[in-house]
Amino acid sequence: MLKMKKRLSHIVTPQHLLAAFLSLFLLSAASSCSEDEHSEAGKATVKMTFTTRASAQADGSSTLEERERMKTLRVIMENANTGKILYNVFYDNLGSVTSKTITFQDVPVEEGGTPFNFYAIANEASFLTQGESLEGKNVNLDGLYHRDITIDFNANTLSIPQAKKNQKTIEPKSGIQTHNVQLEFPVAKVGVGFTNEIEAEQTVADIKMPGLKVTGGKLFPQDFAEDGAEAPDDQIPEAGAAGELAFTPNPLSVPPGTFGGEPGKAAVTSLYVYPAKSNSYKLTAHWPDAAKEQTVDLNQSGRLTSGIRRGMQLNIGIILKYGVMQLGDLTVTVDNWTNADVITPEFQ
Repeated sequence: MLKMKKRLSHIVTPQHLLAAFLSLFLLSAASSCSEDEHSEAGKATVKMTFTTRASAQADGSSTLEERERMKTLRVIMENANTGKILYNVFYDNLGSVTSKTITFQDVPVEEGGTPFNFYAIANEASFLTQGESLEGKNVNLDGLYHRDITIDFNANTLSIPQAKKNQKTIEPKSGIQTHNVQLEFPVAKVGVGFTNEIEAEQTVADIKMPGLKVTGGKLFPQDFAEDGAEAPDDQIPEAGAAGELAFTPNPLSVPPGTFGGEPGKAAVTSLYVYPAKSNSYKLTAHWPDAAKEQTVDLNQSGRLTSGIRRGMQLNIGIILKYGVMQLGDLTVTVDNWTNADVITPEFQ
């Protein structure tokens, strides 16, 4: 009889089973709801638009050469607090686009917002060494940010890379947060155009910018402060003994002008130069004969006082007149690439 009672004490009625199941279900549902609410509050969606820097010609028209376009784009997203890489995405075959928009979803963020660093690089194949890869989440981001490149972009047809490090604070809120990042070239671009007002074809030889050739620079602009704020990029090397930047073709034939009509025009090949500081920015050329070297000071306006900087475009216009050669149109343009005022000093 004692054994029977002991067995009966473990028997649970169907009513008890149903009540227990309902209790467990309600407890599980409440717990799940609480977790979902907490999870959603700690996630965000951010839409980032990465834009290339457009360039302009001397007449103000905006163009991009094929090698200056964004062919590929890599964006590495790093939690600035933990140093961990959250995303590393790569896009190729972008064609001739000047911007790319990427949406990052389910970004884990803390209350009050979380800062994220975005490392954006276009055309990475131009500087990666054989077998080197930027794939994965173990990329040395500090080494990438401070990377030097020594490519002579005038000696090949490689696509020119662009890069930018940027920090954005992402808030834990619903909806899509949008941000824009403009990439920057590691080089400046220099072009020289000649206008001939003489009614005879002119020959200009050995067109150079002495002391301007620099053999390398930084992939990323070094303008990122530790607190995420942007700082001036002052890491521009001196270029005094770096050699000459020589333009082609050499010699250059400039068509004759027409009396009372249009002048003859000719231009040299645009060249790329790494950022450089100098006490003197000059352009030299031999004209009107091979024995006579003409020189012009390119910085009479003071617009090159802070140096030749990345992403800068110099459009130098030379006017050929009887007996003199004048600097007709120097355009030092950044950002929107708007034309600067014309200055016309004579060769000395």
